Amino acid sequence: MGFDGKLSLHPTQIVQLGKLFSPTPEQMREAANIVRIFDDQDNKAGAAVYKGQMIDLPHYTRAKKIIARGEAAGIEAAADEKVGKAEEVFPRVHHGKYLEDLTPGLRVRHALTRTVTEADNVLFTCLSLNPAPIHLDHELCKNTEFGKPLFNSMFTLALLVGMSVLETTHGTTIANLGFSGVKFPYPVYPGDTLRAETLIVDARESASRPTQGIVTLEHSMFNQEGKLVCVCTRQALMKKKPVAKM
Repeated sequence: MGFDGKLSLHPTQIVQLGKLFSPTPEQMREAANIVRIFDDQDNKAGAAVYKGQMIDLPHYTRAKKIIARGEAAGIEAAADEKVGKAEEVFPRVHHGKYLEDLTPGLRVRHALTRTVTEADNVLFTCLSLNPAPIHLDHELCKNTEFGKPLFNSMFTLALLVGMSVLETTHGTTIANLGFSGVKFPYPVYPGDTLRAETLIVDARESASRPTQGIVTLEHSMFNQEGKLVCVCTRQALMKKKPVAKM
């Protein structure tokens, strides 16, 4: 068998092959234009329009790789003079409130509601590796005080917080700091329709982060009969309103 050398490369051919697979000057210019647009915009998490098409972070990442490959082959990357700050930029849309808007005493009734199903309960219970038969076994549950499977309470808590996001922390939260006072006063069953409310308990500026603050929110969930099924207190690190640039 052996190797006959037909597929081998001579050292002098490597440079030529490198040029063959290198980006063209036009591709380098396009990549440089995309990089300039993203480097110049304030909201790096958003998207921009270039030549009538939307470009976002994956385009930016690919453009950087093209430039690196071209520069390795000795091709210079130069963006067009008119490309950059003049391009129209579309930041991401958010519906949440800034720290200044979340004043203590504010109560929000959330728009999103949900009728929960047995499939929701079984899926969440299996995903979270919870084998408790009170969530899964109809025959066993017939002999309990409830008479039927209970919803996994961790699903109930997650749904409550999720329902609260749109009108409170959507796009304006930095981090979730923790929960306290989590209670489940009444069970949730498959077929229940749930709604949520939030009360702003406290809001203060951060001592170490001048552009952020800490908000304490009390979330409550009710079923179709108006019975309280879950309540919790949550602290979140929130953005303050952006300071207008002069």
